[in-house]
Amino acid sequence: MDRRAVVEGIYASWRFFEGSLMAESFASPDPLSVDLEFREMIMSDCATHESLYSYCLRKSYFNILLYDHSFFQFGWSSDDNVRFAYYPNPYVSSNQALGKFRKYKGMLEGGLLQDEDFGQLVSALTYRGSVPIFRYENAPDQYVPLTHPCSHMHIGVHGENRWALRRQLTPLAFSMLIAKHYYPVEWGLGVKEGAMNGENSYEADLVNERKKCRIVSQFSPEEELAFHWF
Repeated sequence: MDRRAVVEGIYASWRFFEGSLMAESFASPDPLSVDLEFREMIMSDCATHESLYSYCLRKSYFNILLYDHSFFQFGWSSDDNVRFAYYPNPYVSSNQALGKFRKYKGMLEGGLLQDEDFGQLVSALTYRGSVPIFRYENAPDQYVPLTHPCSHMHIGVHGENRWALRRQLTPLAFSMLIAKHYYPVEWGLGVKEGAMNGENSYEADLVNERKKCRIVSQFSPEEELAFHWF
């Protein structure tokens, strides 16, 4: 997957989120460059969902922001070396909390709050964190059979869990998988009135996108026999 394919996938993801009424703002179609401070935070044993989320939100270090102020990051360093991430908003436990969060964010952007004040107000909201962070990586140069899969998913803030994937995900496939499992109401908008057997057009779109997710070559016979995704 080259850089152009990633950019096209980011655009496609935005169009999907717009169509499913999940979109809030489109920060950039360009793959994110490495933020060294953020990278150190991820690698730290002290990393938490709240600290990583808050840092990225303050720095606008994301490509796509959803209506609940969860966000997606898409990175590319070289052909087939990609990193996609979904950071759910850990502070939104109700519509009321979401309203307060949006109010504080607007005050921060309008210069009425400083970063420290914003952080204190947000941290006072009920922490829920029921949806984990998802980070997808395809890293051919780091491949080690049965230890470091080429294509893999990290779940949560634990850095050493790598769930092997048989295919290389596209940005749109990653986006739609998250939407399917964590935004069921919006995903249900794919069911059009009069659709036979409740057929969902998003399901068909996801099946078609899966066909574009090529099978990775760096996958040993032993890994083929073991548990893996997709």
